Amino acid sequence: MRVFIGIEFPEQFKGSVESLKSEIESQLIKGRFSRIENLHLTLVFIGEITVDQVEPLGHMLDQVLATQKCFEMSIDELGTFSKGEQSIVWLGINKGKEHLFHLSQLLKKELSSRHYTYDIKPLKPHLTLVRQAKLVQDYVFPVVSFLQRWKVEKIHLYLSHQVNGILTYEPLHTTHLK
Repeated sequence: MRVFIGIEFPEQFKGSVESLKSEIESQLIKGRFSRIENLHLTLVFIGEITVDQVEPLGHMLDQVLATQKCFEMSIDELGTFSKGEQSIVWLGINKGKEHLFHLSQLLKKELSSRHYTYDIKPLKPHLTLVRQAKLVQDYVFPVVSFLQRWKVEKIHLYLSHQVNGILTYEPLHTTHLK
């Protein structure tokens, strides 16, 4: 089973992203939008584990995050990561970035001490909107400022799997922050 540790976005934020989708669609030659239901921010991508490792990973999350406090997060940027002729269109995190870096490092340190493997790439706090995107030439991204901020209150261990041919992220364990 394929897993990662991440943060889910609140419903009101997902509504704002849905309205931004039509703006991006008008400038998109091709690409695959992330499903609104799957919007999340990955803190640590772990990858393949066995069913027997789910419970110990959940306990690890509870222990590592026991003293971590809730924090506010907001979005301030729309941009791309280029991969040849295709790109990933993303939303960048503004408020809360320092907390995300701290949590990611804390979790990676603990995963290492328990001999779990994980993706070692440094965290780039973002939300993937479109994969394999090809935008019209000279497209200028609109200024994005989701005025709402939201409180991050929980961290999830997610299962990433296909359900009836559709990529789905399902929380396996949830840890509440203080």
